[in-house]
Amino acid sequence: NNCGLCDTVCSHIKTPEIKSILKNDDVFGRYLNVYSTYSKDTGIRYNASTAGFIRSFVAENIKRFDGVISLTKTDDPLLPEFKLLTCVDEFLKCMTKSIYFAKEGSEIVKLLKENKGKCIVIGLPCQIATLKNIDSKIRKRIFTIELFCGAVYSLNLMEKYFNLKNISPSKIDFRDKESGWHNFSLSLYDNEILTDNNCTISQKIIRTKANDDEFYFAQRNKFCTLDACLKCKYCYQGTG
Repeated sequence: NNCGLCDTVCSHIKTPEIKSILKNDDVFGRYLNVYSTYSKDTGIRYNASTAGFIRSFVAENIKRFDGVISLTKTDDPLLPEFKLLTCVDEFLKCMTKSIYFAKEGSEIVKLLKENKGKCIVIGLPCQIATLKNIDSKIRKRIFTIELFCGAVYSLNLMEKYFNLKNISPSKIDFRDKESGWHNFSLSLYDNEILTDNNCTISQKIIRTKANDDEFYFAQRNKFCTLDACLKCKYCYQGTG
């Protein structure tokens, strides 16, 4: 309706002021300190995209908050949704791994308005920056975890990729470690149940190493990347 409110909070237009910054770096931008960390739980670490840090951090600290808002899995792998989760088991079961397509972040605001407690919020730097621009009262109620981001893509691109692979997946794993931690694969799991010559029922899986995959070739060379991502102010510097 041309009210202009989106322009007043959009992180692509309005950059939040960053305070209390002690250091500056060409890669990390402005920051206080940098740490390397991973989960000691090998099961969590193997099934996560952040070496399990976020899952372990939330498991350790969720009781200090009224919940955690995270992107969660649904029956449609292209339609994950933000949910407010209040227990560790639910969080570990529902949280998504890495995704590379755009997801509307205004759902986070709706959840925060419906629930007045203090929350951990997990999102992309641009989503977190916009969230902090919306309302100072909201900003005081959230502890944020920003994900490293290498750009996101449209659902149209993902659908064309599925057509190329001739599959309608029920699950996507962008960083499947089956072929190795550093030589990971992009794996698509089909709904279809196939029967081989021995009459053994198995699920159809298309697993392509990232170095040989068409999607990752486009991703690493920034083909089809959203314009806002190419001009991102937060990919190295966070939101403060």
